[in-house]
Amino acid sequence: MTPTTNSPTAFYSICAKTPLAEQAAALRHLELDFWRDLYIQALPEIHTCDWSAYAATLTADLGYTEHMITNNLLAIETLNHLPLFSELIDKLGHVSIHLLRGISQTLSCKTFWDDESKQEAVDAFLTKYLTPTKPNQAMPGTRQVINRLKDLLRQLNEDLDEDDNDDADQERDDENTFNPRFSIDENDDGSFIVSTTWDAPTTCKIEAVIRAHAKKHGLSISAAHADILLNGTDVSVTLNIYAASDIADSPAWTSTVGFFGPRDSRTIKDEATTTRDISTAGTEKTNSYTVTDRIKAHLEGRDGTCRWPGCNKPAVRTDKDHCVNFDDGGPTTAANMICLCRYHHNRKTDGSVSYILDPFTGDVYWLFNDGTYRVDEAEGPLSPKGARWTQTLAQKAKLRRNKPGPKKKPKMPAAPKPAAWGEATSSVELNPEAPPF
Repeated sequence: MTPTTNSPTAFYSICAKTPLAEQAAALRHLELDFWRDLYIQALPEIHTCDWSAYAATLTADLGYTEHMITNNLLAIETLNHLPLFSELIDKLGHVSIHLLRGISQTLSCKTFWDDESKQEAVDAFLTKYLTPTKPNQAMPGTRQVINRLKDLLRQLNEDLDEDDNDDADQERDDENTFNPRFSIDENDDGSFIVSTTWDAPTTCKIEAVIRAHAKKHGLSISAAHADILLNGTDVSVTLNIYAASDIADSPAWTSTVGFFGPRDSRTIKDEATTTRDISTAGTEKTNSYTVTDRIKAHLEGRDGTCRWPGCNKPAVRTDKDHCVNFDDGGPTTAANMICLCRYHHNRKTDGSVSYILDPFTGDVYWLFNDGTYRVDEAEGPLSPKGARWTQTLAQKAKLRRNKPGPKKKPKMPAAPKPAAWGEATSSVELNPEAPPF
């Protein structure tokens, strides 16, 4: 008889069977139950009383501000529209009221509230995304959850259905035209906030140019921004955009924005000046300590962010660290490297922590000096998790475009090959003689 062993149960590290983790989980349960009960108590008053006046009575009892009370109750209201996610929270006890507030504020848009089917899509996404798949897995942080939720909303926000008239394509283009906005606001101390609102492709280019200008001239980001506006710039940058080459309508991705919406994906792909197939870059090696451009592109596309649990520094702004040190014979290849921001790179270098890298999944097992460990999953589009996400979004777009109607269905490519990823590069060259914006 062959002995069998059971795989350890998947759980987040914050739900581990340790005294501190169990106390924290109990507090999350208690706090969530408290706000659920308060929401039920407040329902009659919401429809009959002035909210500020009623909130003032709650503030007197609770010591929380009206703003905090309002946001927490809105978080509970949002959760009531996410039944699967709510059930998961009750089962695992892993979601705090703080995270729920972030989710609720992100979902405060017509995309979510005006369409029940989109509420169901969000519910399914949050339930799957916040279900652990490995023992002692790192719980995604609030910013990480919000970023992925925004990725989903970008897809749901742009209706790709074909209209029934001959001018459908033109009407869709007209509806999707983005209108930039500009504003100047004065602060109480006499300083000013100068802001502009752009679509994702333009924002990526602006940020890349500002950071390159700041690095070249030794300026802060804000000082570089002002210097470019007033004096122009002498830098040119290359923006790396990722898109699956074997999936129709696949969304574009950068580590600074995440997955683009359908409109922005079309825009940024059309602007690409060069396309590179980096599907084999994950197995390439170099004898140098410094990564090649292709290996670097693969690492950033696999990891997405700094791989320290909970760190959201975009991979494009990280160091590329050798798991087994280069001086000890560690190869310069993706199977031995991860993206780490400078701060967390230093923690690893000084011996505070170490890690083991799974070369097949990209999972990082962080080993701490107290004998504990945590697992961090790669979430970039080249990771197994990211590739599944990309295909799901692409399938959604395909289904929308293939709805029955008088217009011809768009031509679909042949059966997809095994995942082949391409990286498009968009060069941005600015005239140094004049401000570019």
